[in-house]
Amino acid sequence: MQILDHIWRGSGFPMEDYLGSAVVPRQEGLSTAIVLLLATLLAIVFHCRLVEGWRSAADTLFNSFLRKAVFDNSHKRNSIVISFAITSVLYGTAIALEESSRPLWFVMVVLAVYFILRESVLRLSLWFSGKKKEFDLARIISYSAFSLIFLTALPVVVLSVLEVETIRIFTDIYLGLIFGFFYAIYLKNLYKILISSGFSLFSSILYLCALEMLPALVAIKELTS
Repeated sequence: MQILDHIWRGSGFPMEDYLGSAVVPRQEGLSTAIVLLLATLLAIVFHCRLVEGWRSAADTLFNSFLRKAVFDNSHKRNSIVISFAITSVLYGTAIALEESSRPLWFVMVVLAVYFILRESVLRLSLWFSGKKKEFDLARIISYSAFSLIFLTALPVVVLSVLEVETIRIFTDIYLGLIFGFFYAIYLKNLYKILISSGFSLFSSILYLCALEMLPALVAIKELTS
């Protein structure tokens, strides 16, 4: 080992630096592969649920006439939640693969903290306002929006793993447009729910800015910085 280390040091590169850079990516790559495999198996098992979830998510987000039918159907609501959970894991894994400076556990923690925070905010708002049906509907719309974001963005995020500068620029622009489009539709629907529930214009805007947009911006900054 000393002989090898002496020879390697003669090349100007410390062996411990080489070993460190060689071992860590393998460990991280193994954990990423395991998470990706589990998420893929879940996607296979819940294939029918995913298809129905994505279709119901689109109806919930874009069709106000079908929204009530989706909301009143527990099977469709659960399909939306399942599709959201599976696609968020797949998306987080793809982000970890694309962002070499961000390990998988960090990406998953950021996503988990963000969505737990949003869930807590919605439940607290429900408790303070007493508008159970309205905020339950807001939760389903939220799951629908992010399911569609993750589904639409996932193929491009996987494509961005290729180390081609033009592809990375395209994917960054594409992801920004996708997130902005679906998130704007979600905020628009949420604003209508708040106004129809008796919230004032000021309270609605304050809620959207402080409890919806700010956490989203913080999460995006942590994932992309």
